[in-house]
Amino acid sequence: MKKLYLSLVMMLLPLLAMADNVLKTENINVQPGRQVVLPINLENSDEIRAMGFDLVLPEGVSVAAASMTDRAPKHQVTFNEFDDNKNAYKFVVVSMSNNNFKNNSGTIVNVTLNIDKDMAQGNYDIQLKEVEFSVTSTGLYNGS
Repeated sequence: MKKLYLSLVMMLLPLLAMADNVLKTENINVQPGRQVVLPINLENSDEIRAMGFDLVLPEGVSVAAASMTDRAPKHQVTFNEFDDNKNAYKFVVVSMSNNNFKNNSGTIVNVTLNIDKDMAQGNYDIQLKEVEFSVTSTGLYNGS
């Protein structure tokens, strides 16, 4: 019985030691016909070198551009709309030289959004989905 218990503890230990790496953003307040910058924030306890995520926007909002912050000076960000019906975009952030992101919290990507001129002014929900990180020590890690 002790061997079984010890085996279970050893199997679960890596799960208990898994670090918290969280990508998040806030809802947006829009004004028709304008642009708004949406910060994408990363709080990480692991060393992360790359990430991917889906950004789901309300109808009438589209991505115009994306830029890296000083947390990722040697990284590039690319994006592409992949589902016209759901207004969703796939983002990938990589470093061709395998550099890690700097620091452990703050804005990592700024996304410039175009607001349709016919959209009603107000607050709208933004969703981040399918978040994945490339963690330096362990490889791929599915995040939140």
